[in-house]
Amino acid sequence: MNVKQITAFLVATLATAHVAAAEPYEWAGGSVFREYIYNSEAVDTGKAPRKHFSEIDPGSKRTEMAELKANPRAPRLMTLSTKGVERAELLPEYWSGHSGTTAWLQVNRRPWVPLPRPAGTPGPAEHYYHTVLGSRAVPVALKDLIDGENTFRFTAGPQVWGSFDWGFYWIYAFTLRLYHPRAAEHPTASIANVKSGDALGENPPITVAVQPGGAPIKRVDVFAYYEDCNYSGSGFHREWHGQTIYGRPHQHVGSATAAPWTVHWNTEWVADQSQPIRLAARVVDEAGWHTVTPIVENVRFSPRARKVTLIRASEMPPGFGVRAGREMTCVLDVPSLPKKPAHARIKLLTWSGSHVERIRLNGVQLSPKIGREHDFSIDTIEVPPEAVKLGRNEFAMFSATTHHAAEVDWPGPVLLLEFGEK
Repeated sequence: MNVKQITAFLVATLATAHVAAAEPYEWAGGSVFREYIYNSEAVDTGKAPRKHFSEIDPGSKRTEMAELKANPRAPRLMTLSTKGVERAELLPEYWSGHSGTTAWLQVNRRPWVPLPRPAGTPGPAEHYYHTVLGSRAVPVALKDLIDGENTFRFTAGPQVWGSFDWGFYWIYAFTLRLYHPRAAEHPTASIANVKSGDALGENPPITVAVQPGGAPIKRVDVFAYYEDCNYSGSGFHREWHGQTIYGRPHQHVGSATAAPWTVHWNTEWVADQSQPIRLAARVVDEAGWHTVTPIVENVRFSPRARKVTLIRASEMPPGFGVRAGREMTCVLDVPSLPKKPAHARIKLLTWSGSHVERIRLNGVQLSPKIGREHDFSIDTIEVPPEAVKLGRNEFAMFSATTHHAAEVDWPGPVLLLEFGEK
């Protein structure tokens, strides 16, 4: 197909496209897989510059974008070993780009499929800024993969909202996971000190019992399923929490790199949970095998003297980005306030958040020192407890910049209130 034909196909497909994107298969528990990460060299040493590649709608008529349009849908190559593989999925890490941009993936010249979009948006997800970081997986048919060199292409379709003819987004990295049947060469593991029905205290240790397979153990990562700020861009507050940044886990419970494979979960600002918690760990060995432990279900926190309440945003407007003298607001509705909180803070995901110039809650000025320039960030803003009120609380951001807007990602900020001293 030529550019015009592909663009017409994407437009026609978007309205009926159903992406079977879901949480990664590892959360079925007990799985074994290998990972192939495109762009992982950006974090292997911790010193390399952050990398990304961009895609622009090749049908755009904007003349200043000629250089970007010169090589659209460039092939991204991966050499794979598919022997014995029983399941495959791709986890993208991408910034949604300009308002209304549609983002697409193609594997080895098979049909184009949309990249995963966040859940729960009042309107189409393309109307809301988002940065999806490894939280949702696109199933890949095994028949579409080759034992050897495989080609992955991305593209931006025309804008479906925001009519300035500039469909454009960034891909930070993507990870292909190939799942295998269990074998003696794979490590085995289980969570050793927590069982179903247990209650966890403050900052609990999570210990993983590990039996190596054919190679030494490199790392153990611990994850929890609970309600918190949506770090991953999925749109869910209650989920397996964490991000994948250049293929590496972040914002999870924690990692251990040596025996006894114990991780201490910092629960200082984890909100009280009305529903049970789930725990699992991922063991990685030097041969590249990843083994997921059985999931420990029905875990709760022990009662604690202090209380932490999480308030989700509501009335979150589409295209929450401020620049050129614009202010935007959303609502944090506090249903009960028995007393003044001892501490309060707001957490949110931003993109180019450093361009914000004023942040307020109920008219009270908060520190605007957040975010990165032209990059994503998880930001924490301390809030004077007296600024919080019962009922409707308005969170507002303003910027006069003529550069890129400071964007707030869906599903918006959360307000955390702590009652009682630590």
